[in-house]
Amino acid sequence: MIKRNLAISLSLVIVGGIIGVIYISSRQDLTIVKIEGESGVAIYNGTSVPAYSFSPATIEVKKGTTVTWSNADPIAAHTVISLGLFESQLIQPRGDFSFQFNEVGVFDYYCSLHPWMKGKIIVR
Repeated sequence: MIKRNLAISLSLVIVGGIIGVIYISSRQDLTIVKIEGESGVAIYNGTSVPAYSFSPATIEVKKGTTVTWSNADPIAAHTVISLGLFESQLIQPRGDFSFQFNEVGVFDYYCSLHPWMKGKIIVR
């Protein structure tokens, strides 16, 4: 009887451990990209423009990761657009926008208000 109870308890611990490993490996990660304010100038189509940027401009994440863009610019609103995949509304200062990447690939994005602001998400 004691051996049987021990075997059942051990089995429950093993099953619980397996479920825990599956949960941890399948949970979604969260990655944050900051939208930075003006910092010098950039050349866009031959014109000097304020150098707003995404930081980091390129990130690599695993499939199922939710990426959040946070507007750290204290003045300007921005957007985040990846043609055919997602399009944010205006992201006001201190606002954010999130998107979950469920497909593997390379996804370019930009700000429609400041089209020289570009970024890339690499999903593995």
